[in-house]
Amino acid sequence: MSSTTFNFDKHENYYRMFFKLLPTFLQSLDCNRLMITYFAVSGLEVMGRIESSKINKKDIIDWVYSLQIINGEGGSAYAGFRGSPATGITWTKDGSSIVSEDDTSHITMTFCALCILSILGDDFSRLKKDEIIASLKYNQLEDGSFCPVFLGSESDMRFAYCACCIATMLDDWSGIDTEKLLQFIKGSLTYEGCFAQEPFQEGHGGSTYCGIAALSMMGKMEVLDAEQRDRMIEWLVSRQVEGFNGRPNKQEDTCYSWWIGASLQLLGAYDFVNTEALRRFLTTTQSVHMGGFAKHADKTPDPLHAYLGLCGLSLMGEEGLLPIDQELNMSKRSRDHCDRHFKDKK
Repeated sequence: MSSTTFNFDKHENYYRMFFKLLPTFLQSLDCNRLMITYFAVSGLEVMGRIESSKINKKDIIDWVYSLQIINGEGGSAYAGFRGSPATGITWTKDGSSIVSEDDTSHITMTFCALCILSILGDDFSRLKKDEIIASLKYNQLEDGSFCPVFLGSESDMRFAYCACCIATMLDDWSGIDTEKLLQFIKGSLTYEGCFAQEPFQEGHGGSTYCGIAALSMMGKMEVLDAEQRDRMIEWLVSRQVEGFNGRPNKQEDTCYSWWIGASLQLLGAYDFVNTEALRRFLTTTQSVHMGGFAKHADKTPDPLHAYLGLCGLSLMGEEGLLPIDQELNMSKRSRDHCDRHFKDKK
C-alpha cells in the first residue's frame, strides 16, 4: 500500500526503534551498530526532529566515544572507532585501548562516529583527532585505494570516500596521499563514463557518487574534462526509470535517489531529474504502517534505505526536511557545526 504523502511521524518512530532494539532480520548487523545509529540520528536530524524525538543526546555521545580506540600498544594504526562493543571492550565514556590485535577501528565507522557527534552538537573535546588522521596512512594502499581496516581487507571506492570525509571533517589531509588517490579514482573511470569500485570493474551508481564526492572534497573536479563530465551526466540521468537504478537493466531502488541524485547535484545537473516521477516512486517504497523506506515496494524497510530515501527527498526540496550536504551526507547545519570546530578555529 502506498500514499501520495510522507508520514514523517511514522518515519520518526521507525528511527527511534533502533535506540532500543534491532529487529530479528537485522541482528546479524550488530557489529555495525554505530552505522545504524548514524542512519537513525541523521534521519531524525534531516526531518528536524532531534529535539522533539527526546532522544538522550548525552548518552548517545558517551556511547559513541566508548567505541573510540585510545592509542595503546597498537599505536595509531588502530586509532578511530569500532563498529560496536562486540569485541568485548569494557565500557568507558572516553574510549579504550585495544583488547586484542584484531580489535581495530574501521574507516567507515569512524566517519559515522564523526557525523553523529557533529549532528548532536558535541564539542569534540574527547576526540583523538591527531591519532585518527595518522591512522589513515595505514589504511591507504600502494595503488591509492583504502582498506577499511589496516590489517587488510577489501579495498575500493567506498573507503576512499570515507577517508576523504574524515579528512574534510577534521580539516586535515596529512594522512592521505592525494596524488595516489587521484590516480586510483581516475583509473576507475569506465568506458561508460562513470566510476567503478576499482579499475577494470563494472560502473555503478554508488561508486560513481563516491568518486565524484571524493573529487569534490579534494577540490579536484577539474580532473574530469568537459567530455568526461558530459558523459558522466548522461550516464547518471539515464539511470532514471521512474526512480533510479544503479546500473543499466537493473530494478529501481530507493537508495539511488541519493547516490544518483547527489552525484548530479555535485555536477550541477540536477535539473535533468524528473523529480515528480522520482517522488512518486518513493511513495511506493515507504512503509505506511511502520515507517521507513524499503529497497523496493515489496520489501521490508531497513535502516540504510530508510535514511537514503529521506536524503533523496531532501535533495528535491521536500517540505519539512532540512537541506543536506551533498559531500558528507548529513544536514548542512551539522556540517556547519563541524566546520566551526575544525576549520574556523585554525
